Amino acid sequence: MVGNEVVRHTKALTDGRAVDRGVTKRNMAIFSRAALAAGLFASALVIFSEHLSFVSAYEPYAVTSWTASDATFYGGNSGAGTMGGACGYGNMYNTGYGLNTAALSPVLFNNGLSCGACFELKCNLTGTKWCYPSAGSITVTATNLCPANPARTTDGWCNPPRTHFDLSYTMFAILAQPVAGIIPIQYRRVSCVKTGGVRFVINGNPWFNLVLIYNVGGDGNVVTAMMKGENTEWYSMTRNWGQNWQLSQKLHGQALSFQLTTGYGTTLVCSDVAPANWQFGQTFEAYTNMCMAVNALGGSPQSIPNNGLQMLATAAEGEGEGEVPAAVNVVNFLNTEG
Repeated sequence: MVGNEVVRHTKALTDGRAVDRGVTKRNMAIFSRAALAAGLFASALVIFSEHLSFVSAYEPYAVTSWTASDATFYGGNSGAGTMGGACGYGNMYNTGYGLNTAALSPVLFNNGLSCGACFELKCNLTGTKWCYPSAGSITVTATNLCPANPARTTDGWCNPPRTHFDLSYTMFAILAQPVAGIIPIQYRRVSCVKTGGVRFVINGNPWFNLVLIYNVGGDGNVVTAMMKGENTEWYSMTRNWGQNWQLSQKLHGQALSFQLTTGYGTTLVCSDVAPANWQFGQTFEAYTNMCMAVNALGGSPQSIPNNGLQMLATAAEGEGEGEVPAAVNVVNFLNTEG
């Protein structure tokens, strides 16, 4: 990317490269916990083989209470080996994820639909001598797949039905001494806090659009996407791989809008994200335009200036451990201003 910058709204950043379809050897808003739990309790919307279905709040990739798992690390202390990956984000520094990342076992990866989701991890101090007692917790974004290896029957850490986090060296070293190799942890799904707006990298050709969607605050992951030109209806996109979404429609020369459904069922609509003179290879940020978001639990759509995450409804009082908060109807699912 030129200057490692993203130009907001009608300005664009020229990036002559197509989305990196290669994979590494791993091959692979502030949205309150109350809102997360509310969305989860109602049901989390996911896609399986291009069919929508509802899943339990207790799926491994959706749990919001502390849950036992394990963690290892990969990529070396430079982090070079964590770049790229099965989510399609490419250079993690350019896309804003840095080294605060993890490769997920297939059970957590959910066929790529967990890409962009955020997890909080902490060491299980009673299960190892290698963890730092004062380390606290870390928050990582899912950016890669830790593939299963059926040949390893005793130490296949990422083999189903295990949940497992393969961290960057930097993040692992915050929790424990790297000499440990593998540590017992606890994890839970949390809200993602990102800087700036949701970003769209538009690649392809006049008859084929391939859009990388990243930097999503709140839920973090996108499970359905739609796209329209200023003179067309909404078209459903299909997921090509990772967070790359495709559409075979000729939309070049029209302003583009996107409608996203995030992991907990919130629909986010951003209009005129790219102006009519957009070009392939450019990145656009849905920041200064008007967006609206409606939670799956209901509520009237509201047009909200994208000037930071705002909660427009409050959770029930007396929110305690194990309690289900009241429905949060409308939230701005974009990110904190940076």
